[in-house]
Amino acid sequence: MNHIDVWVRLTVEYLKLNTPNDISLKSNKYHLERKDFNTTLTLTNACVEFNLSPLLTNMGIWYYILYFIADSKRLQLLFESKSVEKLENEMNLMKGFSEFK
Repeated sequence: MNHIDVWVRLTVEYLKLNTPNDISLKSNKYHLERKDFNTTLTLTNACVEFNLSPLLTNMGIWYYILYFIADSKRLQLLFESKSVEKLENEMNLMKGFSEFK
């Protein structure tokens, strides 16, 4: 069984994106658990709505959270703040640690 990345799943959950009502596709066709299939549809639907690439959005979510947050509670707090500035500050803070390699 395939799974969606944990960071992508949490992002979709914390952003409280709307799941499409007319889910006519069957999740087992794609070998995904139902929860992961719904997450995939929800993210893809939001991307299409805003004219974004679902693939690039998925990659961006994964990269940003893995390298700049990497903590589910911190991620939740940042999304609850609804502040792009706080997300940018988090990225700048973590970039500062790269100097200590």
